[in-house]
Amino acid sequence: MNSEEERPSSKQNIDLPPEQSESKLNNPVKDSDSNLNILENLPSSLPKEKQEIVTNIFSVAASSFSGPIPPPEILKGYEEVLPGSANRLLIMLEEQNQHRRDMEKNIIQSDIFKSKWGLIIGAVLAFFLFGSAVFLAMNDRELTATAIVGGTALSVIGLFVSNNNTRKEERIQKLKVLKNSESKKDN
Repeated sequence: MNSEEERPSSKQNIDLPPEQSESKLNNPVKDSDSNLNILENLPSSLPKEKQEIVTNIFSVAASSFSGPIPPPEILKGYEEVLPGSANRLLIMLEEQNQHRRDMEKNIIQSDIFKSKWGLIIGAVLAFFLFGSAVFLAMNDRELTATAIVGGTALSVIGLFVSNNNTRKEERIQKLKVLKNSESKKDN
């Protein structure tokens, strides 16, 4: 197999039965069940070299892992290629985890700060509007005073209802995420 003529080419025609036409070879990843079927039913008249070509086309090895830390085999591979790289990878993961926790802490503190100031400003504004309504009512402007009190009350009630709905939606989303993660663990 030293010359180019003897070496099998990936563009060579491979005679497969009509049900295993070349259209299936064009996209080997599209249907893995039919790929296995093709490999199992290769014609025996097909030369071994061409059978190897077809097998190489359809043979794919894959591995995956879930989570931030790769399995020990992968870490060992990194360490063999570049000594100290597994430790560097773990340090990088630890730093990324710390960064994420710091960002979450900052976001929570910012939300608390905004919430406190929102309550303070809202309370001051509500008292001001109610005081204005009392002043207007004492000066024979009952209709205007009623409109201010009613508008203020409806606004405050609307904010509380909206806030409760937002929290309820957040809880529902968190429950969905928990259920999805639990169902993935069961599989």
